[in-house]
Order: sequence, then structure tokens, then C-alpha cells
Amino acid sequence: MEETPEIREAVLERYLGESIGYRTWSAERMGKRKEPLSLTLRDLNSYMRGISLPLHHYSTVADHFLMALSASTSTSANAPRNPVPKHLTNQVRMMASSTRAYSKVVIRLRAQAEAEEAHMPPAPSLMLHDNGSRGRVGARGQHRMPPTGPGTCPPTSGPYQGHSRRSPSPAFSFTSYDRNGPTAYGPGPVFQPSGPAVSTAPGKFRSPLYRAGHAPLLRVFVPSPDGAWLSDQSVIECERELKRAGLIPLLKVGDVIHDLAAGDEANTGRLIWDGNYLIDLDYSYSPLGEIPKYVDSLAFPPSYFHKIIRSTGNPIVYLDLAPFAGDIATHLQLLQDRVQTETPQGGHHSVVRWIHRARFRIRPGAPVSYNAPPIVGPDGQSYIRLIDSGWHGIVVVDAEGTNEGLADLQGRIGNAVTLFAAKTLTGGRLSTESLRNRSHQQQISPPSSGGKSVFRLIRDKSRPGEIWLRCVREKERLQ
Repeated sequence: MEETPEIREAVLERYLGESIGYRTWSAERMGKRKEPLSLTLRDLNSYMRGISLPLHHYSTVADHFLMALSASTSTSANAPRNPVPKHLTNQVRMMASSTRAYSKVVIRLRAQAEAEEAHMPPAPSLMLHDNGSRGRVGARGQHRMPPTGPGTCPPTSGPYQGHSRRSPSPAFSFTSYDRNGPTAYGPGPVFQPSGPAVSTAPGKFRSPLYRAGHAPLLRVFVPSPDGAWLSDQSVIECERELKRAGLIPLLKVGDVIHDLAAGDEANTGRLIWDGNYLIDLDYSYSPLGEIPKYVDSLAFPPSYFHKIIRSTGNPIVYLDLAPFAGDIATHLQLLQDRVQTETPQGGHHSVVRWIHRARFRIRPGAPVSYNAPPIVGPDGQSYIRLIDSGWHGIVVVDAEGTNEGLADLQGRIGNAVTLFAAKTLTGGRLSTESLRNRSHQQQISPPSSGGKSVFRLIRDKSRPGEIWLRCVREKERLQ
């Protein structure tokens, strides 16, 4: 059966088709792309055996194995040596092979989703053009803004006034950003990473193991003597497990690997592939761990790590605002914002605070960062990495309404432009035009030259075509 592709694929589709969406690789469905990874019946057997075990069983077996291994190595020279029980050794080998098979299945599903999405003709969709009129566009990624994007404001009068759960989205005229796309950044090829399938229409790819538009969660099983915090040697062993599975050439930047031997609490045992090595999560601003600063958040959809990297609130993202310094300076405002705060007794109070708020627009063809090194494509050429289409639209940035907050925002955009120290006017709002007319205002010198900085993505305010960010100050650092 293994040597006959037709029989093997029939068995694989029989057991994996209905449950996780596996389909036989065919030119009719996948186009001219070659199948990057072929599953075997042995992989099927290991996968089915692995998913039949509860996740906590993996860490329990790892703890028992490490205790037995420690007892066998700590025996004195005069006492007889106690070897690790054979059943524990066999369980560790079985779990390692099961996690390797699981990761191979997830990577195969991702390749299938991408091939189906690339081969399937794009369906026309109703989008909102820049002038506010609705029309149909065909090619994927050629629309400018989804219908729920900027310009969709809550009613200002009538029975529903003031009942919107989201902040208003005033439309601005952005003129400092070149509409010509990649040509604004000089000659040279550009590269937009091919993302996973993002459709949920009937007949398209669906799977409980791989969600469209999100990072894949791969598995390894490496018992670590250091516990939940993996040592360098344990991380290297995790990379070896991926190599044994034959997945290293198929990994992409941002893939998340979970060592089940470390447990499944919060983000324990989760690592991120940076293109060459596995790296730890960053615990500087969250005790649960967030994506590290080495990962360009703009290269992925805003929700790419949602439910993959667990977070109790607004996740951490890293952005370079230097390319949008002109728009930020043009649309900077000082205004009052009303927020809900929770008291130690569990109650909620409405608090009014002053904030600096700026808006800028990300258009198709914008690079991830001025300082980002080029990436090498499959053909060996260097390419400029572009911002993912999930960020296209308006991005709103909030900073503290103090001189220190303004200086922090200045440091994030660099010294290409200088922000004015905003002063309060009637109504708690100061327009940028007023700032320009007040040339006597004191200017704050930029404390740094821009670069990638840390923000929190505000989930309850963000929507398609409009992303809300909050500047994270150094005083919020945990360690």
C-alpha cells in the first residue's frame, strides 16, 4: 500500500479528509505547484496515535522520564545502577514520533491551502473605493479599503447617538504618502509574502489544525531538565526534531513551535522560527510572553498570532513608524479620551485623560521598514519585504498627553520631522493646522532616530481597515 501512491492517498484522504480537510494533491485543485511534502501511512499512524492522547499526558510522561533519568545518573559508584524503565523510553520515542507526524500534517495542510488559494480564481467582492462609492473589484489585494474601514462613523444624531461601542473614525486627507506604491521607495524588486488561504466561503479550505490567516502551531517533544524554561541545549534539540521530520526547508518566519514536554499552560514551551533558528518569546512586557522584537509585525496580518501566542489583553507588536513620520506629524492631535478603569473592589470608573493621537495610512506597496534587510527569495535574488495587506488602511496611534509622551512619539518616528508640543485649546482638541500657525511654540528635539518600537494593538477598537495602537513606554517594562 505504501508503494502505490493511489492507494496511499486514498487511505490518507479517508482518515484525514473529513476530520482536518486533507485532499490529494492534484493539478486540477493545486495548479502547477509541486507537492512540497508527502505524508506516509506511518505518518498517519503516528499522527492518529498522538492526537488520541490528552496534552497534559505529554508533560506527565516527560516529568516521569526526567525523574528516572536523574535517578539513574545520580546513583553512587558502589550502588547498582538503576536504568530508565523501558516503558518510559518507549513512550518518549512514541511521543516524539507522534509530534513529528503532527507537524508534518500541519505543514502539508498549509501548503495545500496556499496552493488552492493561488490556483482558485478570485471571486468579485463588493468593496469601498477612496471616493466612498461602492464597486466590484476582482483581483485579490487590489481593493483600497473594506466597507467597514475609515469613513464609517457612528451616527451623530438620532436615537442611536452615542451608543457606538467603537471610537469614531474621522476620515482624513492623506497627501504625504506617495500613491505610486513601490516606485516611491526606489528601483528594485519587491516581495509580498504569499500568505495562507484567507477565505471562509463554502468549498474552500477549512481545517481545525491550520486556521486561515494565522500562524501554524507545530509540535515537538523534547523533555528538558530545566523544566518549562527551555535551555539552549533543549532549543537546539527542538531544531533537530524539526530536521528529523524534514521540515526545516518548509518553515517560514513566524511559525510557532510548541514543545509539549514543557506543558500547555499559557505560552509554556512555545518558540518562534526566525528564518534560521528557534527563538524564545519576549517577557519584557508580559508575564505570559509575546512575540520578540526580531519579528516584523507588519509582515504578518494583525491577527496572525491570535490564539497561537496566548495573551490576556492587547498583544504586543513591533513597528517602525519612520516611513510614516510625515503623516503622523500632519495629523497629530491633543484630545481628551474617556476610558474605563477597574477598581481593586471590582468596580469600574470612567476616567478622562489627555492623549496625543495621530493617524497615518498604509497603502499597498509600502515596505516593512527602511532599516529592514532584504530577504532572499526562492530564486536567490534579494527582495524588499512589503507590509501585509491586513494592515492596509488607517492606523491610529495613541501616546500619553504629556511632554514626555510627545517626546516618546518623536523618538519613534525619528528626526525626519519635528513634532510640536501641543497646547490645549477650547474643547480639548488642537488641530495640526493650528500647530503650524503657532510658530512660537516650543519644539521637542527627537531623543532617538526612529527604528522598530513597541506598541499594544487595541483589539476592542480595531476593525478591518483601521488598526488602533497604543505606545508602550519603558516604565511598563516588567524586567
